[in-house]
Amino acid sequence: MLLKSFPELCLGLSVGIRFIQLMLCNPDLPPFQIRCGWLKTVLLTASALCLSSGRALDASPAPSTSSFQQELGFRLTDDEWKEAYFLVKDPEGQIYRIGPHSVAKWDPTGAFHEEQNGTSAESDADAEAWDWRFMGSNKFHEAAKRAPFESNTVARFWDWRYTGAQPEKKQQNDILDALRLFFGVDTYSDHRRPRQTVMAWPEWNIEEADWRVKSVKLPFDLRGVNGVLWAEPGLVYFYGYFGLWKWDGGKQPDSWERIWDRGAVNQVAYDLNGSLVLAGRLGLWRMQEGEWTQFWAEDKLGRQWGNRYALGVCLDIYNHLWIATKAGWARQEFDGSWRFWTGQEGLPTTRGIGLHAADDGSIWFGADMGYVRYDINLEDKEGANPWAYRQGKRWGPAHRDEVETMQIDTSGTAIALMRHEGYEEGMAGLGVIARVPMTFQEKAAFYEREIDRYIKRTPWGYTAESKLAVPGDRSHVTYQDSDNDGLWTAMYGASQCFAYGATGSESARRNAEQAFRALEHLQQAPVGSSHEPPTGYVARTVRPVEWPDPNEGRLERDRRTREEDEYLWKVYEPRWPLTADGWWYWKSDTSSDELDGHYFFYPLYYDLVAKTEEQKEDARAIVRLLTDHLIKNGYQLVDHDGTVTRWGIYDPESLNHDFNWWNERGLKSLSILSYLAVAHHMTGDEKYNEARDHLIDVHGFDTNAMVAKIQMGFGSGNQSDDEMAIMCFYNLLKYSDDADLKQKIQFSFYRYCAYAAHGFETTYTNPWGTYPLDPWKGWLSDSVETLEGFPLDRVNWKTLNSHRLDVVGLPPQQSMDSYEPEWQEKNPRRGYRVDGKVLPVAERHFNHWNTDPWRMDYSGSGDVLASGTVYLLPYYMGVYYGWIH
Repeated sequence: MLLKSFPELCLGLSVGIRFIQLMLCNPDLPPFQIRCGWLKTVLLTASALCLSSGRALDASPAPSTSSFQQELGFRLTDDEWKEAYFLVKDPEGQIYRIGPHSVAKWDPTGAFHEEQNGTSAESDADAEAWDWRFMGSNKFHEAAKRAPFESNTVARFWDWRYTGAQPEKKQQNDILDALRLFFGVDTYSDHRRPRQTVMAWPEWNIEEADWRVKSVKLPFDLRGVNGVLWAEPGLVYFYGYFGLWKWDGGKQPDSWERIWDRGAVNQVAYDLNGSLVLAGRLGLWRMQEGEWTQFWAEDKLGRQWGNRYALGVCLDIYNHLWIATKAGWARQEFDGSWRFWTGQEGLPTTRGIGLHAADDGSIWFGADMGYVRYDINLEDKEGANPWAYRQGKRWGPAHRDEVETMQIDTSGTAIALMRHEGYEEGMAGLGVIARVPMTFQEKAAFYEREIDRYIKRTPWGYTAESKLAVPGDRSHVTYQDSDNDGLWTAMYGASQCFAYGATGSESARRNAEQAFRALEHLQQAPVGSSHEPPTGYVARTVRPVEWPDPNEGRLERDRRTREEDEYLWKVYEPRWPLTADGWWYWKSDTSSDELDGHYFFYPLYYDLVAKTEEQKEDARAIVRLLTDHLIKNGYQLVDHDGTVTRWGIYDPESLNHDFNWWNERGLKSLSILSYLAVAHHMTGDEKYNEARDHLIDVHGFDTNAMVAKIQMGFGSGNQSDDEMAIMCFYNLLKYSDDADLKQKIQFSFYRYCAYAAHGFETTYTNPWGTYPLDPWKGWLSDSVETLEGFPLDRVNWKTLNSHRLDVVGLPPQQSMDSYEPEWQEKNPRRGYRVDGKVLPVAERHFNHWNTDPWRMDYSGSGDVLASGTVYLLPYYMGVYYGWIH
């Protein structure tokens, strides 16, 4: 497959739009080895760069069409959960929830309700679904009437099924295989009598040829249970604050043995030799031949792990013993040695209780804020990240959610009873993380349905985000205008251009045409209004007159902004004039990021979607009018009041000689050169190349663009600049016909993106030699991992990461804006993971690619539904250029 729209160019880059924003640096490496951490969170294959004269795209294998495991988060917060005690898994992998009034069985095929989850599955017939089946919560089995309980107790248990043949003459103990369904009667007296707990199970009565209920009183309170180890039918260990009790129903149903009474027990498990291992307040202990022996893991420094307080223990599917301590995790290898993990090795947190091994080769840890997962299958694979941290209401019932007890079912679904900060009366609810097969295309289709149903606004379909009246509930969507509707709609439209160019999809073509009409309307809306700007001007957005007047109180707010925050802020009115027909307000003071989005979209639409001459001329007309407006007004975007907009500065005098604009010099030079390249590409008019040559030869704009961002090191500066720069880099390298300029911009892109984004087999020559500009190994797998990691739930749930052990803070000089020293105070904790990359997309939330990826904590109340454009644009770009099949 050759590059479609510019066969002389080779797709050279690895990520895009915004992907610079993440240039991460490994502090142990010299400066030239700075890594682009945004490859974990950035637009995949963002721009087609660099020369290679039509070479086929075979430099790196594209991912196959096989599915990946998409994570889904669910939250159940019904009152049923408030008094839940713990979860238990039987020997066959069935999970039950134990409570004071009922027992519920986990059913992975049950009905799924949108209000119980964060993924809007009400919509998706193909979505997997899970719920709990309450087994007799408010009803009694006939046999329960004959249960040997005291008359003032209440007994409840679930329906059970005996899977063998109906017995006629069988001994009672022959029916013990039914004991895997025994657990579920928790009884208590009224307030006049002491509390008691009873366990019951069905048993065949030979004399009466009928079933009866057998029961036994528990010697402890279920409220103190941390967990249950169900070793086999009839053999169960209960552990918790009371120690460790053993019940062997296969030998003597009414006998209990307390085998540990020396303090609280957090977890028990079997090791490879079948010995019982205990993790608790007194450390790690192993029972051998009826005797307890203490043990611990000792590292190379002589430190003893688990000799005082052990958080958890489990045996994985490969028969390795794992332990969790406050210092970190350790695993015993087959030769008896130990391997250790701390924050330096990627472990996010050690605060919590319990390790759980899943059948898919992952290890889960129930933390005091969310879940930790370690994937053994990704261990020691170059570029792979085996760690995952899931925290917040995307994955559980609260943003500060403490896992009290959890289990992993046979499909790898994690189920956890949770309590959140300030919740005193029992549990807050239940959190579920499931992994289901999904392809990239199915994921794209999901986002596109959400955009169509909940995001698009006005008849033109502006695409940004929507407000939710109830957090997480898509049934009550409120549409709102965005300050950058033009930019976000342009980026969505670009994704649909790539989609149509790659697949020929009619729906993609319709979406691209709708986006074009939306952007076209932003140029038409001001025409003929009572406050008409110069010809070619484009508005930021529009909103209907039925909504409240956005001009009310605006002038006073603008004055305060200029006095208290930004002395260059424009104070004028109306900021929102009315259209000539009186039906719409249109927003003025259009910014440079809006123009970057417009110019990014138009040539893609022109090349890939517009088929008729009429369609192409419509696109040419918009670009011609806008570009002529800029040239005529001295490379400035002039508003309806006759003054330049706040950010519409591209003129040489300001950029090269005004101290207020020195920090914008590189980016604005890059932008205007890309605009002129697009205008020449679409219209063929040489005046745009002449304007380009004037800016280069007289004012040095090519040299300005060589340093497209002024910053105090990676992580500093305005992150929106990166998103804007990537679109401009793309356009210049794709559409410019100036070979010398393209080589300079190619190196500028290479440098801007922390030596990450550039072309295969491309070189740069300077007086000291010729140097390769190849992407680093693993760039594609990083990008694909980002696409896989995007949560289906695009609601702005709050996420907290600043407490993690696996993050490194940026130094103060890199944690501030070069011209805004208080930046560090406003953003006190910014940094990246110990692997040299920013936090993965699944572990934070952002509406658009202009969000600061260095932030550790992200605010949010679940009241905004963001667009899936952040996924669609890199995905369809990757498909179009052949990096994804």
